[in-house]
Amino acid sequence: MNKIILSLVLLLSFQSVSARTIDTTPYALSTVTPFGQPETATYGQTISMKGEDGILNSFSFYLSPLDENIKAYVYEWDGLKATGSAVFESSVINIGDNFTGFKEVTFNPNVFLDGMLRYVLFLSTSGLHDSTANTNTWQLSVGGYDDGYFVYTDSGNDFSKITSTDWSHRGGFSTGVLAFKAEISAVPEPEPLTLSIAGLALLGMKLRHRKQ
Repeated sequence: MNKIILSLVLLLSFQSVSARTIDTTPYALSTVTPFGQPETATYGQTISMKGEDGILNSFSFYLSPLDENIKAYVYEWDGLKATGSAVFESSVINIGDNFTGFKEVTFNPNVFLDGMLRYVLFLSTSGLHDSTANTNTWQLSVGGYDDGYFVYTDSGNDFSKITSTDWSHRGGFSTGVLAFKAEISAVPEPEPLTLSIAGLALLGMKLRHRKQ
């Protein structure tokens, strides 16, 4: 019984989590190219947490066919390049070339993002090049997000350049964004009143058990 009560305490002791959605796809009226081998190996989008910690549940980019191995990453962004070690690194994927138009390519990091930092979400072929050249096109938006911008770097097959050389960006620092989606949920915080009620309930159960 005590285990059941304790589980209820944990379930009730957190406020409900609300999600924040970033979606620039309604403004996807342009494209950017070429991404891949042997051209620009890394495309990304910077985001700001705007002072609020959060959990990055998922993010998506929109790519045309590409028979090339790629990986997705999340890094901190120092204003010029990715910095530190990866906050998130996906497994190797290949979206293939058996479709037309653009495909939504989604990743589910479920990682904590510090509210005081900026981050870059990106895909890269660096370190994964084979002997076959292959590039594609991404959807680009003309607006819809003012707290980040499209960035890219010709890191070739040397992934160390991701954090050692400055990236380029499209337009000004608040213009030019990739067509992308990101789902960010709030970090659950303990609810003091609920904790107090649940604690009193548990204490009551213990006293009743002793009396019996």
